[in-house]
Amino acid sequence: MFNRLQQLPPPVLALLLQAISVLTTVGIAFIARAEGFAISFVALVFLCGVLAAALSHLFGLARWWIPIQLLFLPALTWALSFHLSSHWFLAAFL
Repeated sequence: MFNRLQQLPPPVLALLLQAISVLTTVGIAFIARAEGFAISFVALVFLCGVLAAALSHLFGLARWWIPIQLLFLPALTWALSFHLSSHWFLAAFL
């Protein structure tokens, strides 16, 4: 199965690894909360980025994917904290 995942196109594999890291982080958050520990949202976001970067390295993505995976969710969270209209994101995309 490991070889099958490595045969995916890099953007698809990167997205899959982000999803795996988010699910893992959510699981860690639930376990920590059940044990009485409080983990801040910011810490969880950065943990998710670290997990995605580590998985990218393990799955053999190119080196330039690692900083993208590391900073994707923190940057997305930071951008969403400004509560901008979706029109600005569309304009930036275009």
